Amino acid sequence: MAQVDDPGSGKQYWENAPRIINKGGRFNINRVGDVFSLRDLFQHLIGASWGKFLGLVVLSYILINAFFASVYLSQVNYLAGVNTNDSLLEQWMNCFYFSCQTFTTVGYGAMAPQSHFLSLVSAFEALLGYISFALIAGMLYGRFSRPMPRIKFSAKAIIGDF
Repeated sequence: MAQVDDPGSGKQYWENAPRIINKGGRFNINRVGDVFSLRDLFQHLIGASWGKFLGLVVLSYILINAFFASVYLSQVNYLAGVNTNDSLLEQWMNCFYFSCQTFTTVGYGAMAPQSHFLSLVSAFEALLGYISFALIAGMLYGRFSRPMPRIKFSAKAIIGDF
């Protein structure tokens, strides 16, 4: 008997044919030669487990704020509220907290940029925060509103002509 790669949707069922739909409700399709796009990333994040999704959100939040904290640390003399006599780690932590406040647009007021460059960086970071939270909210909505298949499977499918 020949190898059947596609079970199709005809009238004849082949014993060795793979399922069209996996038990999890996803289609059993392998896309070959396709270019990865942002839409694929969005679909992957919506379909990922809750642990992976939340872990990626937290990791992204920490990495983005760590990057901006390093930028602020490079210009720490122009950041009011940071004691330059503190250790380098203490200064970086203060810059990290300032970055978190800027990213989330909380802005407690304990620290503030004192140069045009840092003001521009903090404005860009606040914009990035708005965009990030909008994307996360959209993905959360997509995760909650996605229909979940409730399909029961059997070892053999019985298909009739009616």
